[in-house]
Amino acid sequence: MVAIESITHYPNDHAPTHVHISGDDGRTRVDINGNPIQGDRPMTPGEKKAFWRLIEKIIEALKPWM
Repeated sequence: MVAIESITHYPNDHAPTHVHISGDDGRTRVDINGNPIQGDRPMTPGEKKAFWRLIEKIIEALKPWM
């Protein structure tokens, strides 16, 4: 199961703008194009499905910091 429970902006967080995902295989961070942040694992198929299903909501929530 994949959980994208909330979208939170952390002040002073590092660039690039990214999403923290808790899913099938633990946690990972990806940029808004779905690419893993350096040092993090790629998304699993289930995580990708959830990410792309919710991408419009993710982008809308992150707009103030992009």
